[in-house]
Order: sequence, then structure tokens, then C-alpha cells
Amino acid sequence: MLVCLPVIYDKYLFKTLPMMDRLILKNKRKHVCLIAYSCAPGLGSEEGVGWGWATGLAKYVNICLITRKNNVKLIEKEILSEKISHISVVGVDLPAWLRFWKRGARGVMLYHYFWHLLASRTAAKLRKTIPFDLFHHLNFAVSWQPCWIALKGKSVYGPLDGVGIISPKFWPILGLKNSLKEVIRASIIWFGEKIDPFVQVTHNRCNTIIYRTKFIANRFSATKKNNTIIIPDVGLDDQSIKSLIQLSEEKKPKKKIQLIFMGRFVGRKGMPLAIMGFAKAKKYLESIELVCIGDGPEKQKLQKLCSHLGISSSVKFTGRLERRKAWAAMTKGDIFLYPSLRDAVATVIIEAMGAGLPIICLDKTGPAQVLNHQTGVVIQPGNIQKTVDSLASAIILLVSDPSLRQQMGKTAQKTAAKEHTWDVRAKAMLKVYSDAGVDVDDN
Repeated sequence: MLVCLPVIYDKYLFKTLPMMDRLILKNKRKHVCLIAYSCAPGLGSEEGVGWGWATGLAKYVNICLITRKNNVKLIEKEILSEKISHISVVGVDLPAWLRFWKRGARGVMLYHYFWHLLASRTAAKLRKTIPFDLFHHLNFAVSWQPCWIALKGKSVYGPLDGVGIISPKFWPILGLKNSLKEVIRASIIWFGEKIDPFVQVTHNRCNTIIYRTKFIANRFSATKKNNTIIIPDVGLDDQSIKSLIQLSEEKKPKKKIQLIFMGRFVGRKGMPLAIMGFAKAKKYLESIELVCIGDGPEKQKLQKLCSHLGISSSVKFTGRLERRKAWAAMTKGDIFLYPSLRDAVATVIIEAMGAGLPIICLDKTGPAQVLNHQTGVVIQPGNIQKTVDSLASAIILLVSDPSLRQQMGKTAQKTAAKEHTWDVRAKAMLKVYSDAGVDVDDN
């Protein structure tokens, strides 16, 4: 059935949009087919990441972007309004009856399994008119799913997400429902990595596999190829960095020190740890408050926890904010508290660095990949109580030492502008392309 899908539903493929500049095919730039399931301008999360990579790489190579059909109009509009060149876009989707199970984020990985197979088929057909030098499966690259495009030619896979499951010692704060999700997730990962025959076959056919963090790369140390290539999957464009710096410079003095959490309120983000760590620090520090920016299914549970700990008056839930408003709220803060239990390098971490905030996070997670003792405090996770104690100690340290807090924030801001822009990411990827035999001039 899998082999027949692209043939049977060929009529659902969408042709290259008219905006494709025919001169692209005539110039000397290399041609890269970039498969990005989730890709749209002006958004955060995976959509923004996909678009960041596409625009960053388009400065140096011709990008034929294959994405979901519902992303195409936004991309068309952005290309025209911003006069972006060297990007053409193709939208593909499975027929409605083959995505009936997908509702928002529910069923997205199962849908992507088949969608990428169809996208690979599309890429192969496009190669008849566009002389692709390389195929690149970009986002939604996970260790437990195949890289179908590797069967079509020279290919790069990643940055790859191979984050395991949350340690059972933290399951008590996740609750029964989220703990069961971790068990199901572990089963899916095990099946994909160990049983699905297409996973190993396609991964072995890739010319290069890139990992999002050193912690993910370490999971595959026994099977990795010659060189371990680590490139964080997220970044910010130069204008976003400038906007965050400008907003941070407008910060006005206030009576209380603000700790900021920003993200989706879901179990894996570790928000109960943040709240409990804050509550313990609050016993020693009166002049602190916690601002939680975002929304999600855990919100009511978190509010009840605040009430139980007697800190409701010191914790503010803003709800979900539009990106620029969220940045404005973030830059009013003084410390970014992000004890995520399972994450690659989240975009919000780079945003917090750009806002000039020192960051508190847990080790062995993506945020720890981009931080050091000059830009934040990385906590060694123990059991729940030890982790809460360590978070509280880190909060007390940064609140009690304004000069340390400010110096960390300034260093974090400089680091974001120097090391975590899309141009920096693109140049790192160009080195990967070159090692794969596709020489690109990055000047």
C-alpha cells in the first residue's frame, strides 16, 4: 500500500507555482529541494523554523520548497511583499479520506509519515525539470520515521530530533494522562527505531544526518556515521534580534524582579517545577513575581498548584499573546525560567537570549546545548525535590546579585546576535552540503 500511494493519488499533487523565476534554472547557483512539512512566515514553532531555514539558505542556493498546501498562500504573499528571490514553492497534501484522523496536532506524526512519502514522489517528478543537486528533508525529521527522500538521490536529513522520553522520576508531576502519553511515545519510538524496516534502510541511504543537540547525537553513538554533525534547529533573523534588543533597551525600572516563562502549557515543559521552585525562592525573596506567557491544556492545573502553594497573587498568567506582544512582555522581565523536561533547542530560548535575559534550565535538554555559565544557570536534574531546590537556589542567586544577572543578560544578547541567527545556521548547513559533495559559495 505504501508503495502505491504516490501513484494512486498523483492527481492530488500541486504543480510548481507560476511565481517560480525561470532564470533560477539558468544561473550558476546550486539547486536544493527542501522538504519542510511545516513552514510559514510570521509564525513561531515549527512553521517559523521551516521558513527561517528556507530564507536563510535561499541567500546562497536556489530553494524549491515542498510543503503542505495550506502553507502556500502565506508563503506566496511573503515572497511578493518582501521581494524574496531564489525560493519557489510547491504544495502537496494527501486526500481528505487519508487524513480523517488528523485534528490539529492530533495524529500529525502519523499523517507526516505518509505525507513525506508523497512529498518525495513530488520531488522526484520535479527533478525532471529542475536539476536538483541535493534533497534535504528538513523539519519533522525524527529518529523513528523514515527519510523517504533518501531513496530518490543525494540527500541530507535533519537536524534530527531523537529526544527520548521524560524520566519516570518526574512522572508524578506530569499526572496520569501525561505519563500514559510518555509510555505511548516510548512505544512508538521503540517500534520506529527497532522494528520499522524503512527507518534503518532510509537513514542508511542518507548522505548526511544532522543532529539537533549533542544529547540527541549521544543516543546514536553506536550507529552514527563517520562524523557527528550538530546544528541547532532554531534561530532568529537579524531583524528579530534587533527588535528584541530595542525592546530590552526600553525596559523601565520596577519594584519587583520578574521571572518569565513563555511557551505552551503542556506536561513536558516542566512548569510545575518552575512554579514550585519559584514558591520556594519566594519564601526568601519578597520582591519577585512570575509571569507565565502562553496557554495550553495544563493551565487550570497550574493555577490550582499556585493556589495550593499560596503564591497566586505573585503569579500572572497572561494568556496567549501575539508574537510581538509576547516579546514586549518578555523584555520587561529579568530572568527566564524554563525547566523543560524534554526539548530540543526551543526558539523561545533564542528569543530570551535576544531579550537580554539570563536563563535557568535543566541539563541534558536542548536549551542546555546553547547556554554556558556566562549566559545562564544549567541545573543538574535529580529527583523532583532536589530539582526544585536547585531551581530555587538558582533564582535566589540571580535575584540577589544584580550585576551577575545583568552581565549574563548582556552576554546572552551578544551570543544570540553572533551565534544564533538564520544566516549563521545557513552557513553551517552549507558546510554540510559541501561535505556531501555539493560545493556552495557562501560569500
